[in-house]
Amino acid sequence: MTSASWSGPLLGDRFEVGELLGVGGSAAVFRAHDRVTGEDVAVKIGHAHVGAEVREDFSREAAVAQRLVHPNVAQVHAHGWHDSAGLTQPWLAMDLVAGPSLAAWVAERGPLAPGPAAIAIGQVLEALAAAHALGLVHRDVAPDNVMLDGEGRLRLVDFGLASATGVPAMSAGAADKIVGHVHYMSPEQASGRPVGAAGDLYQSGALLYFLLTGEPPYVRGTAADVLRAHVEAPVPVPSARNPRNRPLDLVVTTALAKDPARRFASATVMGEAVARAVAPRRVVSPVSGDDGTVQVAALDGRTTATTIWQQSFPASSGDDFRESRFGGIGWLIGAALALVVALVWGLAGGDTPVAVAESDSGAATTSAPSPSAVTTQPTVPPVDDRVAVPVLDGTLTEVESRLRASGLAVGAVTRVQSPEVSGTVVGGSVSSGMRVEPGSPVDLQVASGSNVVPDVAGRSAGEAQALLEAAGFVPVMTSPSSGASRGTVVGTQPGALTVLRLGVSVTVEISFAPTGGESETGEAGAGGPGDA
Repeated sequence: MTSASWSGPLLGDRFEVGELLGVGGSAAVFRAHDRVTGEDVAVKIGHAHVGAEVREDFSREAAVAQRLVHPNVAQVHAHGWHDSAGLTQPWLAMDLVAGPSLAAWVAERGPLAPGPAAIAIGQVLEALAAAHALGLVHRDVAPDNVMLDGEGRLRLVDFGLASATGVPAMSAGAADKIVGHVHYMSPEQASGRPVGAAGDLYQSGALLYFLLTGEPPYVRGTAADVLRAHVEAPVPVPSARNPRNRPLDLVVTTALAKDPARRFASATVMGEAVARAVAPRRVVSPVSGDDGTVQVAALDGRTTATTIWQQSFPASSGDDFRESRFGGIGWLIGAALALVVALVWGLAGGDTPVAVAESDSGAATTSAPSPSAVTTQPTVPPVDDRVAVPVLDGTLTEVESRLRASGLAVGAVTRVQSPEVSGTVVGGSVSSGMRVEPGSPVDLQVASGSNVVPDVAGRSAGEAQALLEAAGFVPVMTSPSSGASRGTVVGTQPGALTVLRLGVSVTVEISFAPTGGESETGEAGAGGPGDA
């Protein structure tokens, strides 16, 4: 852009405003030129209705945002207030991230599979963990505010300005005055209550639901109805839209709990749960019994993180994973990266071979030998005669056909409890894509048509309903007597851990409390308007 193109206002005697890049519910985004550094940046200018009443909040939180330096955050360079012909508007200058946003990515290419979605939300949670450590709450975690940069790394934008515009949260009855992304507001924000770090985790759960399904959790006809759904409607389950999403059902429903205290304890804890949910698994030892249960343990499938991310976001590079400090998926990414580095170096004919090692913590490291040990003789990679394990999804007949067509044998077939339809393959002794010797047997786990009733005691009625539906059962909710409101779930009939056929009705027993009074146990009723 030429200097003649900088025709807009000068912000803070430093940033020359240029072309419009986008408009959101709370602000407009412009390209701007930084006179100090000579670089182009993005400036967000709050809409006129974001008035001076939030000046103190904005100034305080934007100042904190400038101290937030993280590879998954668009760095804030400066902030201030601009006198716009009698109106004072907040502005924020930050890194110019190429994009697209996650909203645009999903709109063009469709929902992500659980693996790539887990890595994407993991990067968002890394950014939030760093922000929360500084006492900074984002309050507007939404697909439009997560951008893909030129290196394939996700960057969370709008720290500071999002906080300012999100402070005056409106109730459901004032939906026409809401600023921000109504589809991703936490129940407390939608109700006008204070918003803390738990609100960011709720929005992360809503974002994860969007990545998996292509839609926000609550699709309604009006903004007011969407806000009421955040407060009142049962938590949606992503596998109801696509069965492949089942591994992340519990993560999403926990993050979307109506009560902030029932969500994850922190962004780090949520990220670890995400990583566990998508970790490859294999059968260790079948347990003899009428119920056909099996014990499972994590499989050493550490190259999957890099593979699934590059398949979904081809622009990504190894730097993304080296910079990732998130404990939950760091061990997956670190080992995968080290292996890729070693292979690439060897194939490129580098003079110094790279040694790959794994520490006690599971992180991979690389080292080079001493000069005396270096050889200049080229090495020829050995021929790999192994075959790749095909996709182990579908009916038993379909998977058996794929295995035989790949030159592999069908091993032991074990019936396991699962919410999947009877006869559906739900796992194997090796992961899809792994390379094994020709003729190797692959053990399969097949859904038996039965499942275990989940333990939902202590949860809200909405959460219990969602978890029972995800497990394959039909929840029957007990109704409160006249003049009483719903509290928490005390149990189910049949009870937790009972093995039942899929589609069987399970009665949810709920404690009741007189409206405005005490519960049957003498404590204030825990249920809210969302526990329907």
